[in-house]
Amino acid sequence: MPAEYAALWCKSNHSFLEGASHPEELVDEARRLGIRSMALTERDGMHGAVRAHVRAREVGLPLVLGSHVSVEDDTSILLLAENEDGYARLCRLLTRGRRRSPKGMSSVSWDEICDHSEGLVALWGGDPSLLARSPFPHKVARNLKDAYDDRIFCLVPRHREACEARRE
Repeated sequence: MPAEYAALWCKSNHSFLEGASHPEELVDEARRLGIRSMALTERDGMHGAVRAHVRAREVGLPLVLGSHVSVEDDTSILLLAENEDGYARLCRLLTRGRRRSPKGMSSVSWDEICDHSEGLVALWGGDPSLLARSPFPHKVARNLKDAYDDRIFCLVPRHREACEARRE
């Protein structure tokens, strides 16, 4: 694995039916593989953050905290905290989505994602995103660009599927 690689989309077993490993195991494996840093990005929450943070501190692995955020149009976006203010804003955004949704669910609007952009980095793309599902997501893309400026990036996940090269 190249020294420049950082895993930016990892879910632990705290993201029910999406991740399988304990947060500490993800940190240990990243360290074992020589990955320079990783992001823990649970679905609509920060559920494994404390356990991952404690283990990352013990082994000296830089850890980024974020979340795979569900949007009200049944799409999603990955948000990463770049500082404490971003972490606090992300927690407030996730709390908003959880408080108004049925138990175990969460959903926020694109406007809320833009309103909470300070201190966050956005990774947008992949199957569950509006970018992948709609041929013309211009309004959302423009609003995200205005809110995140140079802190928004295209997410191109690799799952070793035959259709990926064409999609990319």
